[in-house]
Amino acid sequence: GATSVSPANSYSDNLVVSEASGDCGISIHGNNSNSNYASLYFGDAGAASRAYLESQLGSGGQLTIGNGGITRFLNDGSERARIDTSGRLIIGATSVDPLWGISAALAVEGNTGNTSAINLIRNSNDVSAPYITFGKSRGTSLGSDTIVQNGDALGTIAFVAADGTDKGHSAAYIQAQIDGTPG
Repeated sequence: GATSVSPANSYSDNLVVSEASGDCGISIHGNNSNSNYASLYFGDAGAASRAYLESQLGSGGQLTIGNGGITRFLNDGSERARIDTSGRLIIGATSVDPLWGISAALAVEGNTGNTSAINLIRNSNDVSAPYITFGKSRGTSLGSDTIVQNGDALGTIAFVAADGTDKGHSAAYIQAQIDGTPG
């Protein structure tokens, strides 16, 4: 390993693993058949609830990420998704903004078409289809409740079928619009 090593940040200097060739890592594993888990815990000595990474041995590589609160997923320094304390997956926001009285198990919220879009595909040998709920506000921030205006589109549903090559073309779409003065 390297003889002079700098920690990744100022909070992580108690154990630094480095290798001059570029490949390095830490292995945690049980030594006998009585070992059920390999775990890495995070927290101070007096913490009753700690965050952890845990692998259940013999379960085909099952990895558990746990803590006593919210699990956040970051990319490029920005939060991209989280799992809240109720087990809901929230993408693009930090809490669920209920629609039609429903705080869905999956919530996607954004300010552009790409950040507020989802693709749902149901592959089943029956007549059933996926279920979607839409919400619209004139606000420009997440969680906004600014009133919509006449002519505003509230949502579009596109029906797409596989054509043998891809699912890139819609057979039909439905769009709901405000027709008159809202409120």
